Amino acid sequence: MKRIALILIGVISLVRLATASNTISYTATAAPGALPSDGVDQNNNAVSVWTLGQEAGVTNGGISGDYFGTAFSGETLSGWQIWTSPSGLPAGDGGWIQATNTFPGGALTVGQTISINFEMRAADAGRDVGVSLLNSSTNAITFGIYGGEPNAGFPYPGNGYFYNDAGSTDVSAGGMSYQYQSEFNISFSITGPNTYTAVAGSDKWSGTFVGPLVGIEVFNDGAGNGSDVAFNNLTIAPSLSINNIFPNDSTALFNATNTFSFTAASAGYAINASGIQVTLNGTNITSGLKITGAGTDNISVSYTNLQLNQSYAGQITVSNTGGAVVTSAIQFDTFSTNYYTWEAEDFDFNGGQFIDNSVISTNSINSYYNTVGISNIDEYVPNFATNQPHLWRTNDEVSIALAGETPRAQFTAAGIPDYLVGYFNPGNWLNYTRTYPAGVYNVYGRLANGNGGLANATLAQVINGQGTTGQTLQQLGMFQFTAQGWNNFNFIPLTDSYGNLLAIKLNGQTTFRVTSGSLGGGINMNFFMLVPGSNTPPAIVNIYPDGLQPFENTNALTFAVSSSFTTINQTNVQVTLNGANVSSQLAFSGSSTNWAVSLPLNSQGSYTVTITATDALGHSNTHTETFDTFSQNDLMVEADESDFNGGQWIDDSIQTATTTAAANSYYFYPGGDANNTAEYGIDYTTTNVTGETYLYRVDGNTPGTVSLTADAIGTQVTSDFLRGKFINEGSSAQPPFENVPGEPVPTTNTDYNVGWWTPGTWLNYTRTFPTNSYYVYGRLAGGVPYTNTTVSLVTNGQGTLTQTTQLLGSFSDASANGFQSWHWIQLTGNNGQPVLVSLGGVETLQVTAGPGAATGNVNSHFYIFVPATVSGSLAFSLSASVNGSTVSIKFPTQSGHSYTVQYSTSLTSPNWQTLGSSITGDGTVKTATDSASGTARFYRVQAQ
Repeated sequence: MKRIALILIGVISLVRLATASNTISYTATAAPGALPSDGVDQNNNAVSVWTLGQEAGVTNGGISGDYFGTAFSGETLSGWQIWTSPSGLPAGDGGWIQATNTFPGGALTVGQTISINFEMRAADAGRDVGVSLLNSSTNAITFGIYGGEPNAGFPYPGNGYFYNDAGSTDVSAGGMSYQYQSEFNISFSITGPNTYTAVAGSDKWSGTFVGPLVGIEVFNDGAGNGSDVAFNNLTIAPSLSINNIFPNDSTALFNATNTFSFTAASAGYAINASGIQVTLNGTNITSGLKITGAGTDNISVSYTNLQLNQSYAGQITVSNTGGAVVTSAIQFDTFSTNYYTWEAEDFDFNGGQFIDNSVISTNSINSYYNTVGISNIDEYVPNFATNQPHLWRTNDEVSIALAGETPRAQFTAAGIPDYLVGYFNPGNWLNYTRTYPAGVYNVYGRLANGNGGLANATLAQVINGQGTTGQTLQQLGMFQFTAQGWNNFNFIPLTDSYGNLLAIKLNGQTTFRVTSGSLGGGINMNFFMLVPGSNTPPAIVNIYPDGLQPFENTNALTFAVSSSFTTINQTNVQVTLNGANVSSQLAFSGSSTNWAVSLPLNSQGSYTVTITATDALGHSNTHTETFDTFSQNDLMVEADESDFNGGQWIDDSIQTATTTAAANSYYFYPGGDANNTAEYGIDYTTTNVTGETYLYRVDGNTPGTVSLTADAIGTQVTSDFLRGKFINEGSSAQPPFENVPGEPVPTTNTDYNVGWWTPGTWLNYTRTFPTNSYYVYGRLAGGVPYTNTTVSLVTNGQGTLTQTTQLLGSFSDASANGFQSWHWIQLTGNNGQPVLVSLGGVETLQVTAGPGAATGNVNSHFYIFVPATVSGSLAFSLSASVNGSTVSIKFPTQSGHSYTVQYSTSLTSPNWQTLGSSITGDGTVKTATDSASGTARFYRVQAQ
């Protein structure tokens, strides 16, 4: 697996977009003749616009594949025209003809829009006419219609246009009907390096292409007798560009500044302030921008609230009044050039030897050049190979290559290129001994990975045995980051497992060990840096539940907050739970430098918690976690265990997977009876989809195949968390296929989910439900965000073709990001609030896939029914405080409920008085106030 890319020395900016010279407009003259040069540009100068290409068809006494000329009578567009066969020839004899324009300013750039007016007559079935944008001589994007005089088009008969691009073939462009001899405009806007949006008449779509786009072609592909295409007004709108980004790590590292700036230009179109958006490290900073020249075509933008000693990444988005949009990724740092650094290739040598204040030189004794480390003392690289690059220290086993990094001053001054350590596989390590400057520091590594996903490395201190094979380590922390390329380096901070920035105390000679971690398959390392750590924010650690797996059943959230530098006031620890601030319910123990904190939770729920801690010096840290507290003892209905044989079901089924059939299992014919397939229209309406698999509910004739009699309920192995019910079940010799003392231990079963669930189709689930009111959650995954996957109660006709249903609620997930990325989604009503479902006895629920792509956009694993008595967002508690003559009573609320505060002078009094008016719940903590009367009062809250 290659980890070092050999590159030329130099830097290519990844964030600047060049301004193109393409700003053109071509129109035909009022009466164009037979040559493609009969046109004018935007300055009314005569130009040669189009190049003609053609292939003749059957001549039959005349020519076919004709030329430029005036529009035919009855047509509205005055412009150039091509046609493939004069009237009178048989259909399909027209050959082909095309008119091509190569853009004089070069390829289109991001932010440009190209448009052309277009008109056509009929085209024979199976032939096509249209417009293409060209990548060299290849069609990169095509818009057109398959003809048929004009009502027999294929594949969209009589009423549709298609488009082809890098990701689509013959996809409908929308609902616009055939425009016979009617002019309309086609435009393509370049939105990214390989993305575009298009508008053709009333049709709109977006797609991808393989660029660069260097020309346009109007074509008539043998479309038949009397077919013709007219076109005019070819226009390329001015380009939009983002320039002069500062700071910019592609230009220079170590930019100790509080100001970020850039310019944008858009000749011919204005850039308004509303057309500028900037995000940095996930925060939208647009409101803090200073914009000069807003409303003109050339603007300057600055932001003066950068923090020192930070690494920033984000995005600039600029749009103009012409509708063009351009984005630019940004990456920069605000570290000082004075900070202590050491190079990754300058590791220990000769059994623990090192050089303080080394020089970059190939002929000095104070240089690491050509020094050699000893295995298991200075280095450990068992993957050494002679075909790996071994520069700088040519006789050492560690692989060293040129770094494709932004030049740093010390290397430029020395005339020596920058190097990196590569092929640094998981488990490889290097020691770095120095007399480091005394102080407290944050540690950063300049690291890269090209395998995608997360990559990591660890930092330890050798506390004993330095220079020997028997070294004792103290682990300090980890460098963890998202891979962006083997030579795309970032400043990665040393953190703990919760992501807290760590402060390391140094005082004299110290040996650090850097070890490649298990994630990402290894890393590339350029250098390391010490940054003064006095501004290190408080640490938030020991969080539980931590969201590492589902079903962390507990009634409390616990965590710790600490600082090595100063104190933390309890009021500066803030917690929001599912969007509600619940800080008033926190309980603290410990000290102001190390708090242990707890928050009561209902025993069951799905939560997103955000914890923010701010110390006495004003330094803040925020941690967000998503977790659930469901119990595996809750009632669950497996998505692959839908009804069969006309409304039949199994209570308390077991998952026998693909081991054997059983009377109380849905595999593979429920109960082992081959007649127990599901009945279409009664048990399900899902359909077969190309590529679908049927691993749990299979064909009624041959397991694993599909026929007309199959249960068209697609199932696949799920990657989701394996629940306990699937462990040690399903392989003992006799039912119930569970582990029996004295018998062989059964194997772990495979778990499945329903997939290929086409929009609008449904599955029925009948069960005997314990009487209760339930909150319902689906364990669902979506390829894209989805809405309106509904759950209904079958109120009449269960087991028949005529079923009456009552809508209960729906599942929606705006964060869906993959068909095996599983989320808890709560059933909600039309108002977006959770619904309470009352069930008891035999009930049938019908789950229907919401609108989406033809092959569906929701996978379902299972549904969990949480009794309302143990479900909710918050544990209910009251708190009261007195300030002067005012008593404040605080309590948490939930949306959909109203609350009344009451008081009495005795807990046993039968007469409680209402305090104020009722309070509507919205998920936040509410406060009611009372006047202190000097008499003891008791308070209670009633919820409805």
